[in-house]
Amino acid sequence: GHRGVPRPLWQSVREGGTVTVLYSPDNPRRNFPLGAGVTSLGLTVFVSAMGAAFAAVGSLLLRGYFRSGRGDA
Repeated sequence: GHRGVPRPLWQSVREGGTVTVLYSPDNPRRNFPLGAGVTSLGLTVFVSAMGAAFAAVGSLLLRGYFRSGRGDA
């Protein structure tokens, strides 16, 4: 397979140079060049959970706002 890398990484590697590839020993198909990917599955899950929580709270607030009649045009 192939993967895009950030411009700074691309520009820092000379022709014939090396690129470090990180991978999961449990699942080698989960891999990416160093500096060009998610380094922590836990961080990804945490950020996703926080986004979902903020979306839920925002939804409840908007729902209450429109039910109160203040959102009618």
